[in-house]
Amino acid sequence: MNDLKNPDRSDVLAVNQPRLAEAIISTEKTLSREVRGNRTRVDERARIRKTMIASDGSDPNGFERIIGESDLVSINFLARGLRAADAVCRLRMPGDGGGWLATGFLVGPNLMMTNNHVISSPAEASQAEAEFGYQHDQDGVLQPPVQFNLAPHEVFFTDIDHDVTFVAVSAYSDGGIPLQRYGYLPLLPLSGKALNGEWVTLIQHPNGQPKQIAVRSCQIVELLKEAVPGVDLSKVIHYTTDTEPGSSGSPALNDQWQVIALHHKAVPSPRTPLVDERERHKNAETNWIANEGIRISAILRCLQQKRFENPNAAAALERLDRALGMAPILTAQSQSAICRRRIARPCPKRPGPSTGQDLATIRAFLRRKSSSRRFWARGKRKRQNSSARTRWRSTTSTFL
Repeated sequence: MNDLKNPDRSDVLAVNQPRLAEAIISTEKTLSREVRGNRTRVDERARIRKTMIASDGSDPNGFERIIGESDLVSINFLARGLRAADAVCRLRMPGDGGGWLATGFLVGPNLMMTNNHVISSPAEASQAEAEFGYQHDQDGVLQPPVQFNLAPHEVFFTDIDHDVTFVAVSAYSDGGIPLQRYGYLPLLPLSGKALNGEWVTLIQHPNGQPKQIAVRSCQIVELLKEAVPGVDLSKVIHYTTDTEPGSSGSPALNDQWQVIALHHKAVPSPRTPLVDERERHKNAETNWIANEGIRISAILRCLQQKRFENPNAAAALERLDRALGMAPILTAQSQSAICRRRIARPCPKRPGPSTGQDLATIRAFLRRKSSSRRFWARGKRKRQNSSARTRWRSTTSTFL
């Protein structure tokens, strides 16, 4: 498999795998409404998917959209999408020849996610900037970006196999604007957030341009394992496109604006050559047919597997749990800190023969303790008797 970068779109990483492209084309022909509806009704995951939809009072046609029987969405679909888009940012990385641009998005308190091929080391992250709000407003006026520095010294986790990077972001911008203003897109650990044929929305900064959105322009294509033996379908998900590829590091969302995948590659037509660096002067064009994303459930499994060997994986999971409103589990780093405190300040031991004190000292201590208890018990009985005599005298004086 040859991975080539499109020079005309610096934030697009393409995968040249003709067999995968042919499988997507053949499967795409089966995504008709009738076939989708019949297949989804017998799919066991449809029950799980239905629990992630708002009630009928809030979204009357939610499940019908999933099985392909309706295209109607509630009017708040647009407002919720605009709120989700606030968490998406443009990444600016300096480098030779002017650097490069890509997309990232917030997934927890001061925590951002993007691709490994976008930011692969703490050194790159320390030089990068996250720009929020670089978009056109309702009047078509381009808003200036709000720049935040990345903080890899707090959290930085990357994995090349899953093409994912988590990095902390500074709490305030250069101008003092808080990062909390932009919210975040929490990552749900449950699988089944999207079914075959369901629509996918991408929010991105294509080629570093102002923020744009591809609303319900891609459909999920579930492939058979025997059709693509070299592809781990438990890790990646594919969704069709008939125009341009998605931007690296952008979120792929379902109709409930839940993140289902981290976009990372585009799939060209098997009969269209990729644009290589050597072919820049030929001005060749690539025919894109699909996109490929890393499943959120696979990314979370990767973090869980490495949480005890990598403190940054544990720190990223802690912030992701806080985004879901869950109490953070003790990380490996915090556990080691607790152990260090216990070693530095050991708990005092009770007196006993094991501490060097003899049995006579222990018996003397117990006798003093016993006599002290008897003394306080006698005092308590005296006070009770005195109170009883006082009550009797007051009662008899009343009758006299």
